[in-house]
Amino acid sequence: MTRKWAYRAIRQGWPAFSQWLDAVIQRVEMYNASLPVPLSPPECRAIGKSIAKYTHRNFTPESFAQYVADTHTPEIQAKRGRKGGIAKGEAYDDKRFMALCMLENGYSQKAIAAMLNVHRNTIRNWAMHK
Repeated sequence: MTRKWAYRAIRQGWPAFSQWLDAVIQRVEMYNASLPVPLSPPECRAIGKSIAKYTHRNFTPESFAQYVADTHTPEIQAKRGRKGGIAKGEAYDDKRFMALCMLENGYSQKAIAAMLNVHRNTIRNWAMHK
């Protein structure tokens, strides 16, 4: 938990190492307090120091910019969007089937939208693309 927090938190201003070390140790101690069997204070400091050293050494504005450039190309983003669109479409399969059946039985698009809790334009689109 602390490690993932540190990956995001260090980007909130790129602090000096001493400030960063104190913040990470404080976070480790906070998480430690919620454990059923807490770690000793020296263990918390050692874990915090390890995380702080690694993130301060390896996470820089330049390295983060390079990471974003490498992982957010138009091709990669298009692939992610396509994957999400397919998943979202499959999640609506049951509602789409019910809407089409209701349309065949004479229900209005507005009534179907209210019953299925979707926008009326969604019902119109489903009807056009049977």
